[in-house]
Amino acid sequence: MQKILLTRSVDENEILSRELLELGFEPISAPMIVYKILPYDFSLFQNATDIIITSKFAAKIIADNYPYNVNCYIVGEESANITKRNIHINIEYIADTADELKEYCKAKFAGVSSASKIIYFSGNIITVPFEYADKHVIYEVEYTDRLEKNVITAIENEVNYILLYSKNCAANLIKLLKQYNLLQNIQNSVVIALSSRVASEYERYASCVLFPHRPKAVEIIKLLIDYGKGNQRKSGGG
Repeated sequence: MQKILLTRSVDENEILSRELLELGFEPISAPMIVYKILPYDFSLFQNATDIIITSKFAAKIIADNYPYNVNCYIVGEESANITKRNIHINIEYIADTADELKEYCKAKFAGVSSASKIIYFSGNIITVPFEYADKHVIYEVEYTDRLEKNVITAIENEVNYILLYSKNCAANLIKLLKQYNLLQNIQNSVVIALSSRVASEYERYASCVLFPHRPKAVEIIKLLIDYGKGNQRKSGGG
């Protein structure tokens, strides 16, 4: 059974593990990130007209708590589907990446005064700023500073695949691999990242680094399956 290193949060890794087990893989959970919801008074946003969301975790918080009718600009179809659970939220635009959303909203809100109440709900660590929006931090993230023994052992024996979903988590994994002197152990692993931006740092460490045409979580799994089938054909299997 081929081993796959998972680098999302504990909860996301558990969901992904069930799917991968059904596909015949052996998942190894190595959560790179921990989320903490901050207490927030959403009545402050009664006059907001538009909100921006770039993370799945922010989408969950807003879906569960936001009490007013508002237009929403969001990254990712999965996050959009979560947010749609809230009847008050009207999805205006779904972007593939935060960079794309930033440029879209910049054009959309060009010349609009701050009185329009454009709110960006985010975590305490962001990679793409939205200068024209009023940022409010509704959760905190912490990146793990250690690897569990079972994860170290799995990497020492070489994992077949590493799945990466964010640039910060990808960078944190490299830091930990260096810390435990394990970088050389991933040179034969296949790294499948959400996007070229996430994948870029691994090209010097792994012989095979892949990413889908569209940065969507479901596309990572499709790429994983397609790559495995391609290898089977090359080896005469299946």
